[in-house]
Amino acid sequence: MFRTSFFIFVILSAAIGGMLFWQWKAYSEKNGAPGHLQTESASQQITVESAANDLKISQSISGLVDGKEYKVSIPEKVSSWKCLKDDGNPCDSKDQLLDTYMSEDGKIVFSYSISLKENLSALLLNDWTFSLPDVSIVHTKLEIIDYVRRGGSWAAGLPLKGYKHLDFIDYFVFEGESESFSLYWQKEPLQEEKNVPEIRLFAESKNAEPVTLTSLKSLSDFPYLSVVVTDSHPETDGDGIIVVKKNIQPDVLVRKVLDHYFRAKFSKAEIEEKWLADVLAACFTKQKSRSVKGEKIIQELTAKLSDRELSAFMSSVIQDKTILSAKIMDDRLSKQKGLKTQFFTLNKNETASFVPLYFFDSRKVFMNGKERKGIEILYQNDKRLFPLLEVLTGLGYEAKYLADEKKLVLNKGENKYQFYTDRNYFVFNKEDYGLLENPFLLINGKVYMEEKWLISLFKINIKENELQINIFTS
Repeated sequence: MFRTSFFIFVILSAAIGGMLFWQWKAYSEKNGAPGHLQTESASQQITVESAANDLKISQSISGLVDGKEYKVSIPEKVSSWKCLKDDGNPCDSKDQLLDTYMSEDGKIVFSYSISLKENLSALLLNDWTFSLPDVSIVHTKLEIIDYVRRGGSWAAGLPLKGYKHLDFIDYFVFEGESESFSLYWQKEPLQEEKNVPEIRLFAESKNAEPVTLTSLKSLSDFPYLSVVVTDSHPETDGDGIIVVKKNIQPDVLVRKVLDHYFRAKFSKAEIEEKWLADVLAACFTKQKSRSVKGEKIIQELTAKLSDRELSAFMSSVIQDKTILSAKIMDDRLSKQKGLKTQFFTLNKNETASFVPLYFFDSRKVFMNGKERKGIEILYQNDKRLFPLLEVLTGLGYEAKYLADEKKLVLNKGENKYQFYTDRNYFVFNKEDYGLLENPFLLINGKVYMEEKWLISLFKINIKENELQINIFTS
């Protein structure tokens, strides 16, 4: 009886397990594995009709998986909208979830309007298009059909491909790779000037003083940017577009363009790191950072790197086509110096305390023949600094630091030491000894000692080769 019951239990457990596995597999295929970001690539075509009191917009996203259901992100500026099929009927929603719709023939179409104020002289729209959070738009075509604002000019965070002034409409076509982009209009006509390949200037008069950005030609991988030079709208930044005053100074304009460039390179970095774009823009232009901590970072780099090293670091950052982050900046700086650093990682939070620039040795560290991990030997002005407690502990000392008393207590056998990090003397076996200078340095709350003092005070030997550093007692 027991064997029969056990046999039935095993069969039922296997059946239930199989059913759970099948359900999980089906769920995973539909929703993607947990922690795994699945994105599709698609293209979009947007048509904007400029009417008296609003903009009437049709946005068609194609290249989607046929019959798949998509979550929709709706822009706040939209006053009314519909999700439509190609035949004009409403989109289907399989699960009847809010703002979730199925594609048909690999396409979803949104029809919506954005209300406008009367008597506008200029207009800038940010975050004005629909998006699908799990879909990456790789190509955009924008058509503008203007019935009522004729004679004015449109610009966008996309390259202008064509413009026609017809009998009853003005017709503009923009096309590019951007998914999210700003849209600009003003009553006064704008003239397009080609400057740097990926930067288009739009000015109100051909006779205006020419604006040059040729100093930026060395920048690689520059994202498209429209620069509108006008007094019709307050100065502002958008997605792929900036608006500046007519009397803007050339160095100020270059800085604004560089801000856009470096922000784009940090576009997918952690939020707390994005402010480092300002530091790089300031370094490139040799101008001041807009933040106190940013200025400290620049001063530190200037003080501790040669002109050649700083220039090579900036070149490596500019030539890097990957998305920037504090860690990548540390990697580039380490490569230029030939030593490791965590300078940008430690300073990536703008509101946290500033940490000075130090480089550390990446070689393995052995103490009395045993490898010790996590030992960071720092370099400062060609001096080598050792983490005192970790080194002495690895060599058999009992070591502790009393931060409140600024005192180091070290014991090994019958030898007992007391050091004070703010005084030029120490106690050895109850006798006081003077020091010509304070041998300690506090870095990020950790006590470091210069190599020469470590050797003379504790009779330590150091031997090294290309792969490792060996520390041992005499």
